[in-house]
Amino acid sequence: MKTRVAIAALVALLAAAPSFATPTATGTVTNTPTVTNTPTQTVTLTPSRTPTLTRTPTVTATPTKTRTQTPTQTRTPSKAPTRTHTATTADVTGPTVAITQPSGSSVPGTGGFTITATATDASGIASINIALDGTIMRRCLNIGFCSVELSAPTITVGPHTILATAVDKSSAANSGSASKTVTKH
Repeated sequence: MKTRVAIAALVALLAAAPSFATPTATGTVTNTPTVTNTPTQTVTLTPSRTPTLTRTPTVTATPTKTRTQTPTQTRTPSKAPTRTHTATTADVTGPTVAITQPSGSSVPGTGGFTITATATDASGIASINIALDGTIMRRCLNIGFCSVELSAPTITVGPHTILATAVDKSSAANSGSASKTVTKH
């Protein structure tokens, strides 16, 4: 379930990645001059009855501006963001477990013997338990190898079942096991 949520979050993150578009705008701006000519005439009458005429023309001019503008904007980041994600599928496979010692199906009647188990898994090994007849004799953590030496008084004559169980480091904590029956003579 956590993997599905993580993948959904990754998809949402990648969908929100910035886009680098290249906007382009072209156009022409033209200003036409406006000229206003408003002559003002003032007539002044003096007592001699000689008219005096004063003309004061008023001219307002706006200069012509013609500007052609073709802005082109290209955004090229000096360091484009790089997103790298390696999507992994959920580990649903248990570890591969093997009992490497004892190598045969019988153990000597006198003296002790060693039980050795190995385990491998893509997500790593969290633990290996070695049990003899249902009793855990040794537990090894965070390693793919586990061994226990048993002394002669610990083991009675007759058949015995060795069980090695390993648990991987995935979030599902998958397990795998191997068993072997040995006979002490």
